[in-house]
Amino acid sequence: MVARIMVTNGPGGHPSWKHAEVTANKIVQVDQNASEEKQAAAAKLRRELEEALTQHHEDVKQWELSHIEEHGIDRCEHALAVENEHVDAVMETLANLTSGTILEDHFSKPEVLRIIREEILLPEFATQLHIHRSELADANRGHPCAEAYHTRHHGEKA
Repeated sequence: MVARIMVTNGPGGHPSWKHAEVTANKIVQVDQNASEEKQAAAAKLRRELEEALTQHHEDVKQWELSHIEEHGIDRCEHALAVENEHVDAVMETLANLTSGTILEDHFSKPEVLRIIREEILLPEFATQLHIHRSELADANRGHPCAEAYHTRHHGEKA
C-alpha cells in the first residue's frame, strides 16, 4: 500500500473525486507480474470504481455536513461513526462492477471483502467525517467542544 498525504488549502475538505481516487487505488491493486488480461481488467475496474466512488464520497460528505448543520459545534462530540449504508452501497457497486469479469472471484472472497470494508472504506469515510469536524472545531476556536475535539484527535487544543 502506498501512503499519501492530501493537502487542501481552504474550507470544504478535499473534493470527493480526490477521496475517490485514493480509495479506488487502495481497493484495486494488481501485481506487476499479473497477466496482461488481469492488469487491463484491474485498470478498467479502477477507473469505473473511481467514478462511482466519487458519488459515494460526495454522499458521505453531504451526510456529514447535514449533521453539522443540524447539531452545530455539538457534532464534534459525536462518535466518528460511518453509516453502514454508505459502506454497503460501495460494496454493492463493487460487486456489480466485478460481476462476470476475470476479477469476480477475487472480489468475492470473504477475506478480501472484509479488508475492503473494514480496512479501507470505514477508515476512508471516517477520515472525511474527521476533516469536516476539524474544520468545524477550527471555526469555533475557544469553544469547549472544539478544544475537546482537538485534544482528542490531535493532542492539542483548538
